[in-house]
Amino acid sequence: MEPLERKVFINEISLQCGFALHAFKQLTLSTGSDDERFYSAHSFLVHAANVTSLLWPQRPMRLHGEDDATLKTRKKLAAERGKELRHLLSVAEQKDPVLRNRDLRNCLEHFDSKLDQFLHDKKPQLFVDLLVRPDFNDFDIRPEMCLRAFATSDLEYFFLGKRFQLKPLADALTALRHKAEGVKKGTAIYNRSQILDSTGVSR
Repeated sequence: MEPLERKVFINEISLQCGFALHAFKQLTLSTGSDDERFYSAHSFLVHAANVTSLLWPQRPMRLHGEDDATLKTRKKLAAERGKELRHLLSVAEQKDPVLRNRDLRNCLEHFDSKLDQFLHDKKPQLFVDLLVRPDFNDFDIRPEMCLRAFATSDLEYFFLGKRFQLKPLADALTALRHKAEGVKKGTAIYNRSQILDSTGVSR
């Protein structure tokens, strides 16, 4: 990437982390209605998923009328961009169990099909949604059977039958934002040769 492109993406990662952490802070407040808790939880997860997409880009879809060579080039650029950003931010190349959670991104991006799958697989006998409890240890409905459920004691969010631990994700985003702000103040983001030497990727 060119220095300007690099700066735009690093700034966007920092911004999305900041948005997510603001929503997380609102979520942990004792005030507010249950609806506001779920609004904050969903906002937190959307911005966290945006960070995941920036660091581990999905393969671009073919545009209308696009030839094979152009699509191949866009796929290569997306993969290289993600690799370079992960290098700049010292994010492990191997699958990160917290930041690189594709279950989360898939639930959000393909909500309609995931909802179809949830109803088909779980076959719930009653409709339960927006359920808030301190925990679900002694509750008569398993949270995995709820469309959305939230445990306030350990900040667990259940979404379409999947369990997401929000605190580890918030901690990871806090650390990543700190790294991004440090990169923005350093020289590597502007020094083209420094990036080329460290990644070995030709631009």
